[in-house]
Amino acid sequence: MARVIFLTDFSEAYARELLLGMARYAHDTAQAWSLCRLPLSIRDKFGIEAVVEWAVRMKADAVIGQFYNTDNVGLFRENGIIAIAQDFKKRFTTIPNITGPHHLAGRMAAEYFLKKGFRNFAFYGTRGIDFSDERCQGFRETVEQANPDFTFSSLRSGAQNDLWYYDTAQLITWLQSLPKPVAIMACDDNQAYHITEACLQIEGGGEFAYSERHSHPGGRQRRDDLQALRPEPFVAQPGRRAGRLRRGTADRPADPQPRSGMGRRHGDAAQHHHPAVDGHLCQQRPAHRRGIALHP
Repeated sequence: MARVIFLTDFSEAYARELLLGMARYAHDTAQAWSLCRLPLSIRDKFGIEAVVEWAVRMKADAVIGQFYNTDNVGLFRENGIIAIAQDFKKRFTTIPNITGPHHLAGRMAAEYFLKKGFRNFAFYGTRGIDFSDERCQGFRETVEQANPDFTFSSLRSGAQNDLWYYDTAQLITWLQSLPKPVAIMACDDNQAYHITEACLQIEGGGEFAYSERHSHPGGRQRRDDLQALRPEPFVAQPGRRAGRLRRGTADRPADPQPRSGMGRRHGDAAQHHHPAVDGHLCQQRPAHRRGIALHP
């Protein structure tokens, strides 16, 4: 029985889709896999050495997870354990990476907005993270190629360990400075949520209240010339396909392509039943797959 440890943030739908993808692959190939979920708090509190120690104790064959580039991932190989990095901040050159064509994702988003007739574009993301930088590059290059006279602006904060943190005042100022109407691409769901929150925090709704007419105190009506900012990502990574762990180059699938439409749902992070479950969710669905043993 193959033993695989999954070290990631299970409050994100993408991570759970990866886990489900591995479970489905094991089921489809009639392989008996044991999938063990390990919360990121173990790595953050005790270091990568604690993760390696736990993997050795569990007699794991592989560990898939979010690793910092400062982590000594070579410790896994020294102990005979396969390590695979989930798309997180920077790609590794010494171990395989689960990643995607992010430049293409940015280009697809720009093409979508161009077809809608937008002339003003903006990108909101995080500097120093591969998927954000590459999506921004693909987005910007496509806009510039379409028409050099189109406006483009970007706001990218520096990479931090706490990716949830952002400067609300800076974001609001930036949003207010953009020419309207404007098409904004966020690098991921978290940044898109930051934008919607910043819009709601502007006193009295400001220019960014809603695209439709709404009643305000005193009976006044305002109309925003900005398209409605909806918490719905246009480009999503196919997590279930990326979650398949293949052995051998002949059995390795082609690179997954980004697709339009809803690939991940917002609000999934709040669908757990108890907030103190070690920072991760107890998703039990894969346990019902044939040949799969799931350890919380």
